[in-house]
Amino acid sequence: MKYRRTLIALALLAGILFTWIPASLANTGVIPFDSRGWEFLAKEHRLEEFKGQKSLYLKQGSALVKDSADFLDGIIEFDIAIPSKRGFSGVVWRLQDKDNYEEFYLRHHQSGNEDANQYCPVFGGLASWQLYYSGDGYGYPTRYRFDDWMHVKIIVSGHEAEIYLDDMETPIVYVPELKREISPGKVGLRSQVFTPAHYANFSLTKVQNPSMKRMAKTVKYPPGPMAQMAAMAQKKRGTVGPPHPGTVKTWLVSSPFSVKKLKGVLKLEDANLGALTWKELQCDRTGLANLARLVTAKRLRSGDNCVLARVNLYADKDTVVPMEFGFSDAVRVYINGLLSYSGDDRYRSRDYRFLGTIGYFDTVYVPVVKGHNEVTMAVSENFGGWGLKARLISTEGVKIGQAYTPKAGKVMVKEIEGAKFHTYMARGMASHIIETRNGLIMQDTVQNALHNRELRLYIDSLGKPLERIIISHSHPHHWVGLEMFQGAPVYATPEVIKEIREKGEEMLQGLKKRFGDKMIPYARVVIPSFFIHPGVERVDGVLFRYVKPDPKVYGNVLWIEFPEQKALIHHHLAYVGMHAPMPPIPPRIEMLKTLKGKGYKWIMPGHAMSMGPEFFDRAIEYFNTALGTIKESPDVKTAKENLIKAYPKYGGKFLLDILLPAFYKKG
Repeated sequence: MKYRRTLIALALLAGILFTWIPASLANTGVIPFDSRGWEFLAKEHRLEEFKGQKSLYLKQGSALVKDSADFLDGIIEFDIAIPSKRGFSGVVWRLQDKDNYEEFYLRHHQSGNEDANQYCPVFGGLASWQLYYSGDGYGYPTRYRFDDWMHVKIIVSGHEAEIYLDDMETPIVYVPELKREISPGKVGLRSQVFTPAHYANFSLTKVQNPSMKRMAKTVKYPPGPMAQMAAMAQKKRGTVGPPHPGTVKTWLVSSPFSVKKLKGVLKLEDANLGALTWKELQCDRTGLANLARLVTAKRLRSGDNCVLARVNLYADKDTVVPMEFGFSDAVRVYINGLLSYSGDDRYRSRDYRFLGTIGYFDTVYVPVVKGHNEVTMAVSENFGGWGLKARLISTEGVKIGQAYTPKAGKVMVKEIEGAKFHTYMARGMASHIIETRNGLIMQDTVQNALHNRELRLYIDSLGKPLERIIISHSHPHHWVGLEMFQGAPVYATPEVIKEIREKGEEMLQGLKKRFGDKMIPYARVVIPSFFIHPGVERVDGVLFRYVKPDPKVYGNVLWIEFPEQKALIHHHLAYVGMHAPMPPIPPRIEMLKTLKGKGYKWIMPGHAMSMGPEFFDRAIEYFNTALGTIKESPDVKTAKENLIKAYPKYGGKFLLDILLPAFYKKG
């Protein structure tokens, strides 16, 4: 009985102790390299005794902890021994795949130098060590003990990280802003090219909000020229103190292309860059834009090694504004389309220790004119970091345009030979904006107040006047909310103007009844004031061709062709990604084949995101499938089920209930 009571007491005590142990300790433990808990992706690895420790020998590759895909915050610890030869060995965390992760590594051969080690984010297989220079707090001039064990500890918490090396009291590196998004991923060890490393006593602790000191060792230079030079270099790199008020915070960045296409190009409009898409890129807190966030190493290796990064400047008067900037690796600066500067700062382009790091090392004097100006930097990459930063020395009388990113809707931008096409889409509604050299032309609104408000903000962010609005047809979701775009003349065909004048109020009230005043708060019907007729017109250098297709098939709609850009805005023809088997189908297929033969590069439908010439084949395939499905299905319900089965990812399933019955009407 006494023995039994003792066992019960011990069990109770163990339960109390277990519930008392913090979660962080419950997850702590050394993961032996001879266990099945590792995944090895290396040219060479083996287990061996080294300096009295059971260790992992790792050469040119990684060792990942299998059960670590959920690692978000916590503590990583291990021992490492490195040779004195050139090498790069360390640890990765929050690894999404082989091309996207956070990393810290030791540069064996730079022991004691400013770049002895490095925190480095990797995006799309592109490392960024030239952008996050060790001397700016992303590394520390540690003097290593070669072929001997050193202890490493990494504490990760949200956007922050602390890195300890041997001294477990004070971090050598504190990263207040990890550059990648917070997302769980694997943890592991990594030895890059050249020499291998040994690892031992690896442990992983998964814990939320681990304790952090939020400080790091400071590099102390002896008084004199060296300290002054170091302080001056940090200031020029823009890493000391808050960002300058004239810092560019967002860039509009193009899809990549070969820098060879800019050879000898003095006017940007003369460059044969093909069809470019554009995305907004936010800078980090120091003003650095890491272009690798948008471009992958695979694309770089294919030869597409250059992007355009654009910012708008708005001036009260004609003046000259100095702009400091930095780049990696090479740049061409175009001001209002004219080449004003070119430079090349790639690795070792000056001397054997020139690293090609980025900073505000160059200045261009921008001759701005009153109103809208564009500064476009063509930034090309070799290796080590693809980035850009810029700041105006003075912002008196000059405003930096900030790109606007819609939250409820999405925007796609395509630039083709002198014109930019913007598509804003929300809940199946699309508005297209044609940007010319000096202004904007918009086709159609997007119905709901929230989306029209975003569309208005996006248009305002482009910094050019809205010169006119074109309404494609009389369906109310293409024109309600025009009162939110006051000041711009509204154009439509005579037939559309007549329909809106006669039935507009009825259609507006019908939308209000269906969706409510919150979504449709508009007080009045805005009737277009200007006629638009089939034919051609050149607007600010861009050729428009207005086309009215067969109304028996498509209704009273207006299409716009851009012959010089090989682009097309169409309505009621076909939609990729949305179920819309609009009758009659055969003439639509014939029209798609005809348009495909014209060689269009960019197609902008009225109710789907814009896309390239693949639109035609995909739309034709859908229509042929729909015809076969309707023929083989005895009723609407069966046809709907079969079409959804054939295209499960397509939206607009409710449209099948509206459109399919027309194919089953008798007579």
